[in-house]
Amino acid sequence: MEKGCVLSKSAAVLLGVFFVVVVVAVGLLAGLVGRETCEVEKESGSAAVSVVPTDGAATPTPYPPGPWDNVRLPLSLQPETYDVLLKIDLENFVFSGHVEILMLCNSSATEVIIHSNKLNISKVTFTDDDGSTRDITDFWFHMPNQFLVVPTGKALREGQMYKLYVEFVGPLKDDLAGLYLSQYAGPNGDPIYLATTQMQPTDARKAFPCFDEPAFKANFTTTIVHKSGLSALSNMPIIRNETNQPEVGWTKAVFQPTVRMPTYLLAFIVCDFGYIELTTENGHTLRVWGRKEAIDSGAAAYALDIGNRSLTYLEQYYDVGYPLPKSDMVAVPDFAAGAMENWGLIIYRETALLYNPATDAQSNKKRVATVVVHELAHQWFGNLVTNQWWDDLWLNEGFATYVESFGTGVVEPTWQMKDQFVIDDLQSVFQPDGLGNSHPIYVPVNHPDEINEIFDAISYAKGGSLIYMMVDFLGENTFRKGLTLYLNALAYRNAFHDDLWRYLTEGAKLDNKDGDLPGNNVKTVMDTWTLQMGYPVLSVVTSGNQYAVTQKHFLYDYTANVTDKYGDLGYKWHVPLTYSQGTANLNTPLRQWMAPDDETVTLQSVSPNANWILVNIDQKNYYRVNYDADNWNKLKDALMANHMVFKKTDRAGLIDNTFSFARSGDLNITVALDMTKYLAAELDYVPWSAAVGSLAYLTIMLERSKVYGMFKDYYMTRVQNLYEHYGWADQMDDQLNTFAQVTAIGRYCRLGNETCIDEAKRKFDQWKSEADPDTNNPIEADFKTSVYCNAVRYGKVDDYDFVWDRYRYSTNAAEQSKLLLALGCNREPWILSRHLDRCLNSKEVRRQDIRSCIQYVMQNEYGRSLGWDFVRAKWTELQETLGGFSSLSRLIATASEAFNTEFQLQELIDFAAKHPNAGSATRAIEQAIEKTKANIRWMNDNEEVIYNWLQQNM
Repeated sequence: MEKGCVLSKSAAVLLGVFFVVVVVAVGLLAGLVGRETCEVEKESGSAAVSVVPTDGAATPTPYPPGPWDNVRLPLSLQPETYDVLLKIDLENFVFSGHVEILMLCNSSATEVIIHSNKLNISKVTFTDDDGSTRDITDFWFHMPNQFLVVPTGKALREGQMYKLYVEFVGPLKDDLAGLYLSQYAGPNGDPIYLATTQMQPTDARKAFPCFDEPAFKANFTTTIVHKSGLSALSNMPIIRNETNQPEVGWTKAVFQPTVRMPTYLLAFIVCDFGYIELTTENGHTLRVWGRKEAIDSGAAAYALDIGNRSLTYLEQYYDVGYPLPKSDMVAVPDFAAGAMENWGLIIYRETALLYNPATDAQSNKKRVATVVVHELAHQWFGNLVTNQWWDDLWLNEGFATYVESFGTGVVEPTWQMKDQFVIDDLQSVFQPDGLGNSHPIYVPVNHPDEINEIFDAISYAKGGSLIYMMVDFLGENTFRKGLTLYLNALAYRNAFHDDLWRYLTEGAKLDNKDGDLPGNNVKTVMDTWTLQMGYPVLSVVTSGNQYAVTQKHFLYDYTANVTDKYGDLGYKWHVPLTYSQGTANLNTPLRQWMAPDDETVTLQSVSPNANWILVNIDQKNYYRVNYDADNWNKLKDALMANHMVFKKTDRAGLIDNTFSFARSGDLNITVALDMTKYLAAELDYVPWSAAVGSLAYLTIMLERSKVYGMFKDYYMTRVQNLYEHYGWADQMDDQLNTFAQVTAIGRYCRLGNETCIDEAKRKFDQWKSEADPDTNNPIEADFKTSVYCNAVRYGKVDDYDFVWDRYRYSTNAAEQSKLLLALGCNREPWILSRHLDRCLNSKEVRRQDIRSCIQYVMQNEYGRSLGWDFVRAKWTELQETLGGFSSLSRLIATASEAFNTEFQLQELIDFAAKHPNAGSATRAIEQAIEKTKANIRWMNDNEEVIYNWLQQNM
């Protein structure tokens, strides 16, 4: 994320004089340019615009003490309405406009403080409570906190209304933040430009001056001036289009006022897109927009269908109507996140909204469905009721993550989404949350870097997993009653997580279930899960016909000092125990609570003849379970005898737990390896996905070890039956079977099976022989990733070049993603080095795909070191390019994933010392150091043990 800059007064004056000459000479911004927060420049195509400071009072240096010293806005003023006008010029890559803010004074103040970032302010006026208006010329900027400070000349009176009017101009840059520039190739290859937005979490201030915090909700009236012939979109429907502008060829689009909402949900688009539409069962207009070529190809049809069914279902689920007259869903070519839930104007990456069944895989269809449901879930959870501050981000994202799985499972019931949730979210977030450098889902944040840092798996996947657990112990009907109470009570307002607990408890009371909860309320339980990081491991020890259960904080590295982190709850939890003795209660599990101060909980035997016990049935609860050696052996034997007696989620849980305990030192690695023996008979995707995830750790740890050859051969024997069962035959749109098949092909080829590799190369060569490979691709959509990757991996330079050309010429974003992944599969260092340079060239790879492009190289054992060297060498440039959200964090996590030597640890420590201000990647670097230390210990403890086990079991 770009930051502001501070100039001394003398430097500002000299620089201002110089740039005034430039502005006059260029003539681009005459009459509009004033003082701004910071110099900004933009070059796009052949045009260039500089937005520069002019003369006037300089920002004071140093800053005088005042309320602007706090990174949070003062509460003295509350915005009630905004009137925003933007003129968006896609020819000169600049926007200009004004905003008028009607404000209520809550407490006396002598200045208005609002956010502004990278905007050039040319005029400020203030209207007093008596209606008198005056120009303000002594406004100034507090750069570190991105504040525009407007002195009012006298004390404002509590309870009175005031107006602030600001004129501004800013550059349209391709930086994916605020109001920004995107482009795509037209039919003749020339670039077509569009303007779009991404305001969350702190970039509305980059589009217009505003109170840019979620608690400052207001009503917005938006007007967009744009070149005629284009479409203008915003959160609400257009009232009218005015074409009789003073400038010929321009149109003014005036939109209906919004409902009360925060700045981060405001959105604007000016584009040359097409769309398809329908009217939902409850009378809402639903449209899907995108490049005309994509719309004409039918790629928007599935999103419109899933959006229609999901929106209607969610209105029933929440028992609260969708409050807007329309919802536009727009696929833009350049977007930093997967999608953004702007109220009434949801913006997506093309891969998250467009699906063409003729060319795209089942995984692409699943992504479109889950992202659409996720964003529509936000229209209530996040939009109607908004978190008070970003420390409760999980209230938005955790709930939407849960609903994306649950809701998609309702509208696509054959996909078994609750089973997929276990591997997609629960097990995936167990990994980062088992680190000593994790964080609670409710975590203090202030600076924009800190806010961006928590757009991570903890806020999303852990938040969703905890909600899944709540649904299980409250019951679905009780949970829904609580949600409806919450949404109705706090509609158009802000919430703290305690509000959710209160209304869920009210729902439990309505169903006479509150007495079943510890402390008779949800808060007592959930505070232990939200206010401290991590999760428990339950140890179950058999004693006759009883089972003793204890809990402790699970850590991959128990030497990590976490005692004083995040509160004083002692890393103990209120744990909802669900269990079955043998198969008797797998469908209707027994239930019991464990309190934080319970040293031991005893589970009574209800099936004395049962051979084993299983805790956390169906993996609905957020904890791991370890057993004594005897029970592990019995579970392993039961799997070997007939693995189908266990639910597929529980098979996945057994695999994930044993390998995780082997990493933490809670269990011998041989127990986990013994568990894999049954995989030779496993055909279901869910447990296989868990196995692939668990064995991936061994693969990257051992790839440079003497053990790797034997390990790879053993792994191949586990996959062989899965591969031979599914082969390359069409699975007839059965999603889970298709995913199992893709897993088998991907693993078997990656492990070096020649039959698999030869078939992949045969399919690839058939494609290469096509006269027009960009139009005709005979490779089945679900196999493309494996075929492309193996062709590049085992092929020649011209195979890489062929894929690169297809990447450059493709207009299908899903296809481009597969091709980009394949390009990182090459084994030649010089090709990978050239490819990394291309990753960071915006003319070669879209800015939104830079992080993935580099990651794909680092996920290749031949590219790990090259990628790490590249990240270190280009770190400053990467910070400037990928500063928002979690892109930098993901790069660090991938770069260090295989680190397991003292030398690599020292490289990380040196990198951290060299870059103490790593912004949103700070926590990721700390976690990488912690994981590397744990990896070193794991190698020391397990390499020889694995070697001996393989010698005995091959």
